[in-house]
Amino acid sequence: MEKIEHRAVIKFLTKQGKNAQTILNEMETVYGEQCPSKSMIYKWHGLFKHGRESIEDDPRSGRPVEATTSDIVEKVEKIVLEDTRLKKKQLSALVGVSDTTILRILHDHLGMTKVSARWVPRMLTPLQKQQRVEASKHFLELCSDDPGSIWSELLPAMKHGFITSSLRDNTDYKEKGRTITGEYYATILEKLKDAIKEKRRGKLTKGVLLLQDNAPVHKSKVAMAALHTHGFESLVHPPYSPDLAPSDFYLFPNLKKDLRGRKFSDDNEVKEAILAHFEGKDKKYFYDGLEKLIHRSNKCIQLKGDYIEKEK
Repeated sequence: MEKIEHRAVIKFLTKQGKNAQTILNEMETVYGEQCPSKSMIYKWHGLFKHGRESIEDDPRSGRPVEATTSDIVEKVEKIVLEDTRLKKKQLSALVGVSDTTILRILHDHLGMTKVSARWVPRMLTPLQKQQRVEASKHFLELCSDDPGSIWSELLPAMKHGFITSSLRDNTDYKEKGRTITGEYYATILEKLKDAIKEKRRGKLTKGVLLLQDNAPVHKSKVAMAALHTHGFESLVHPPYSPDLAPSDFYLFPNLKKDLRGRKFSDDNEVKEAILAHFEGKDKKYFYDGLEKLIHRSNKCIQLKGDYIEKEK
């Protein structure tokens, strides 16, 4: 129990924002000769700092794996369905099991894989494939007569924010640990309506199409009510289809590529880098993402609803 007590103390002090050396000094004062080693303190400080919650040892090979119980599998499934972008390390920290166990649950128990940085079923059902084909055909029909007209009506709605002519004022950031709810998303739609009203006069009267995925928050009653209240229409988007969402296969991968390898001292620097990335793009850049959706919709139909492999 002594090591568990030590880990609990390290976790508490880490959550207070103290660095590893300060924690070592304080624990040496309290525990004296019983103080854990420097390497142990630094190791667990790093784990807790990066999101780990459990203070217990990870299951060892050869022992019964607790994480494969139905309760843990259901917990992983619930978390993933709420946010399909989570990485295995984030899931590991949230559930309190090892990365290896998380992958085993995702692959072997839930049959999931990653497409466009989101967890999705590895094998789509015939119904899901049919939904993808029908949604692709519907989108292509909208574009068939005059592709340019659909661009003027369509606004990509992204879980992490939205793009308008005033990016700095109308970009929303989710704080770490904050959960996106239907109520929260409804406020985003309210801000979007106000931004369109201010920056694109007459647009609301002509009608606005939103391109958003089937995340539970987007389909919640309060979010759907907000869509109706503001007069927005949501374009049909099939479930488990990040490869048909421009934000997933185009906008955010390019943003990540631009930010990769750069170091930031605080959240404000990250925000400024994101703003600089998007403010440096002209209108054609965003239209190109939607043009790629036309190509992918045709590809989806050719593949009879199967996932589209990563394309350059």
